[in-house]
Amino acid sequence: MQDIWKVKDPLSLLRLYTLRITLLRPHMEFALDALAEFVSSVERGDFVQCERIYSSLYEHLLTCGSRRVSGSLICDLVFHALLIAPHPFAVMAAGGGSDDAVIAAMKSDLECLQHLSTLDTATLMSSARAKLGEIRAGARHYKDHAAAIASAALSGSPMPHGYSQKEERANARVAARLLEGEWLSFDYGEAALRDDYAADEALSEVYNRLISSDDWSVLTDDLYAFFSQYGCGEFLRCGSMLLSDGGELKPLPPVRKLHEPWSDTDFASALDNAIAFMRGKPCSHMLICGDAGSGKTEFALKLAEELPEMRLVIAKCASLDRAHRLLPPLLDALSAQPLRFMLLLDDCGNGDCAALTPQCIPKNVLLCAASSTLKQSPLFPFGTPMRLLTDREFISAVAERLDELGGVADARTIETACRDVSSNARGRITVSCIDIAAAKVLCSLE
Repeated sequence: MQDIWKVKDPLSLLRLYTLRITLLRPHMEFALDALAEFVSSVERGDFVQCERIYSSLYEHLLTCGSRRVSGSLICDLVFHALLIAPHPFAVMAAGGGSDDAVIAAMKSDLECLQHLSTLDTATLMSSARAKLGEIRAGARHYKDHAAAIASAALSGSPMPHGYSQKEERANARVAARLLEGEWLSFDYGEAALRDDYAADEALSEVYNRLISSDDWSVLTDDLYAFFSQYGCGEFLRCGSMLLSDGGELKPLPPVRKLHEPWSDTDFASALDNAIAFMRGKPCSHMLICGDAGSGKTEFALKLAEELPEMRLVIAKCASLDRAHRLLPPLLDALSAQPLRFMLLLDDCGNGDCAALTPQCIPKNVLLCAASSTLKQSPLFPFGTPMRLLTDREFISAVAERLDELGGVADARTIETACRDVSSNARGRITVSCIDIAAAKVLCSLE
C-alpha cells in the first residue's frame, strides 16, 4: 500500500482520519483524542506539549490491553478495536442481523483505520521538526527578542506567536531532542501471534489479509462472515469463561490436568449427548449428581475438553449472589453469539434454576448442572451419577498424581496413606480424596 503519510501536510490527513471514525471511536477514543491534540500542539508550535502527548499516547498503547500481533503498537490498537472489541458492526454480524447504516459506517471506518494502522513515529516527529524549522526560519528576521517587540510596536501588529522569552526557552530545551534525538518507536518487532486466542485459526487469516490488503473497505463482507461464524468480543479470546458475581464473563483460570472419568459408560453416554448437541441434533440438558468431592466438576470439564469447538461457561452457583437472576441475562448474551456453549452450573442448588424452563434455554446452549441436591426433572432429563472409587482405583490414582507432582514413593507408603484417608472418609472414597492422600505421602517423604 502506498505510504499516504509522505505528503506535504500529513497532519491535515491525520486530523481528518481521527475525526471521521464513528463505530469504533469508543474503543479508540483516548488514542484518537491524543493524536488530534498532538496535531493542534504542533500547529501552535507547543513542542513541550507535543512531547507530553506522545509520551501519554505511548503509555496508553503499551497498557491498553491490545494484543501484540502486528509489530506496531498503533496497528495493534487498530486491530484490537476492529476485530476484538464488541463494536456495533461485530455485534450485528454475530447475531446475524443487517443494518445498511451500520455497514456504510463500517466501510468508512475501515478506510480511516487502514491509514491509521500505518502511522509511525517518524511521521509525527518529522511533522514537529518541520514546524520547528518554520519557527526558527521566522525567528531569523529578528535579531533578538527586543527587536521583535520593537517591530511589532512600529507596525501596530500583535506580537508573533512563539517569541515570548519563556516559550523560546522551553522550545529550545526540546529542540535538540526533536531535531537530533528519537522518541520511542511504535514499532517493536515482526508481525506474529505471541499468545493464544480461541479463534486464532480464523484470526490469523484475517490479520494476514488486513496486513496485505490495499483496500480494507472491500473486506467488509469478509469481516461480516468472520463475526457471524466466530462471534465477537471476549468469545474470540476465550474458549472457557467464568461468570462473575457482577454478571461479567471472565477468562477461566488454568486448571490442572484432567483425568479420565471413572464412570466410563456414563461418560461415553454424556459425550454422545454433547456431540449430538454440537451437530444440531436432538439432545438433553444434563445433570451430574453425587457427593461433594465426587468429581462432578472434573467430569464436566473433561467433557468440554473432548469437544474443543464447544465453548465452556461456568457459573459457580454457590459463590454467586442471586445466581437465579444472573442466569437469564447470561443466556440472552450467549444466544446472541453464533457459537455453541456448554453452560456448567457448578454446585447448583434447588433455587438456582427456579427461573429456567426447557423453553427458555437457547438452542446454542447445553445446560450441565453439577449438584449434590438436584434430581432429574423436565429441565434435566439426562442424569449421570458419580460413583465412589474402589480401593484399587484409589491407590492407582494416588500413584499417578504423585508421578505428576514428581514425588517418588514405594507402594507400601502409598497404600498406608490411602488406608488412612479412606478410614477418615468412612470408606466413601471420592475424587477429592486423591489429592489428600497424595499430599499425605509427600509430607511423609520430607
